[in-house]
Amino acid sequence: MKHTVRAFATGLFIATSILAFTYSQQTKKFTEDDAVTMLEEQGYHVLTEKQLQSYTNKIKQEEEKEKQKAEQNKKERPKDQQATITFTIESGMTPSHISAALHDKSVIEDEEAFIQYLQQNDFARYIQVGKYKISKDASYKEIAQTISHAN
Repeated sequence: MKHTVRAFATGLFIATSILAFTYSQQTKKFTEDDAVTMLEEQGYHVLTEKQLQSYTNKIKQEEEKEKQKAEQNKKERPKDQQATITFTIESGMTPSHISAALHDKSVIEDEEAFIQYLQQNDFARYIQVGKYKISKDASYKEIAQTISHAN
């Protein structure tokens, strides 16, 4: 029995050694080209540092152009569109009433989005009764801070 177990253990050791030697010799180095090829096959785009920098610069230039166009459009608006309006909040007005009134006066475009902004940023609780001058091109944040007396 002792010889049988010893022979079995020796056989396992030799088989494991052969397999380990075989697989250690088959290891192929994974090169950058292999990595790029694999990523491209999976639908990814691989850019060099120069390509990335060029792409980033193009995006920045496009953003600058859009910003300049927006500023130019803002300057070219007729005076009546740039004017401020006087807006009165009376006792009992809810954010939906306020939003509808601001929409009617062309201060905001989307009533629901403004209501959500007030609620998500905790302005709805602090809306104050009173008269306010609001610019027609004011952002949601500027309007909310004005009508809630927040800074």
